[in-house]
Amino acid sequence: MRNHLNRGLAALLFLVALPAPAATERSYLDVRLLGTSGGGTFSETDGQGSVLDSELDTGLGWGIRGAWVIALRWHLYGEWGTSNTSLDVTGRDAGGATPARVESDFDLDRVSLGAGYRWATANNSSIYARLTWDLVEFGDFDEFELDGFGTVVIDDKDDSGVGATVGAQWVTGQWELDAWGRYTSVGELVSKGDALEFDNDFGGGARVVYNFTDSLSLGADYELQDIDTWSVVFRYRF
Repeated sequence: MRNHLNRGLAALLFLVALPAPAATERSYLDVRLLGTSGGGTFSETDGQGSVLDSELDTGLGWGIRGAWVIALRWHLYGEWGTSNTSLDVTGRDAGGATPARVESDFDLDRVSLGAGYRWATANNSSIYARLTWDLVEFGDFDEFELDGFGTVVIDDKDDSGVGATVGAQWVTGQWELDAWGRYTSVGELVSKGDALEFDNDFGGGARVVYNFTDSLSLGADYELQDIDTWSVVFRYRF
């Protein structure tokens, strides 16, 4: 799975090096300080009647994101982010009692690659649509001791699927405002019967960016989904 993430990050970095042709839209690269909360609850059995219940809590990390104009109105899009995320684990014995509880952590990694199209609706506004391939991995779980369960090692969880975004942008003076709705087939991790699966997810978000110069900007955004994400954005346009 790490190979998939490395290839996704390599593709994103490769796109940064592509020259942007003359076009109405500007290409950009965001460096992000990001935080997450939520992401699902899941349970696993130890084969002897005991159960481990795990719940995702909060995380903190960083990432990069960008759009590269390849033709008038068309752009390529890439996003990669990682956060060290806390995990609350509760052990239930065969009788259903919960004698043990511990907090651990793991790495939450996400990649999104795709293409989009933008329509100008006025001199200072536009709408856009984007189709992406999304990948999510819960990996590098810490090994921990849990009373009554001994040493616990949680296996990595990962999946990928399609994503879609529809949004609108407004520009007023040096400010830019974005709002969007988003679907992804790989949202939170949930237990379905005896299996663990990433559920699909609908959500949305908003972003505000202040342009200090023609090339440098600072912003912040928040996306409300099964995995809520906030970020502080340092943007470079080229």
